[in-house]
Amino acid sequence: MIELESTGVIDHAGIMSLETRRDTLAARLDAGFDTIEQAEKDGQDVTRWEQGWHRLLQEYVDVCDQIEQRSERRAS
Repeated sequence: MIELESTGVIDHAGIMSLETRRDTLAARLDAGFDTIEQAEKDGQDVTRWEQGWHRLLQEYVDVCDQIEQRSERRAS
């Protein structure tokens, strides 16, 4: 395990996993935005949906920050 860590294999796998999560979150955010926008046009109360969307957005930002941090560590 130590050898893998020193070669960056684990970091690379972690970044790939985070990138997959980021892409999944981005798709969910896009779909959610469209759904909320349509529901709002239809006169529905979207307050709870917007709250959920904002939680997803925060998770997306957190994942992007983790990717950036790991990439910076690999570069140094």
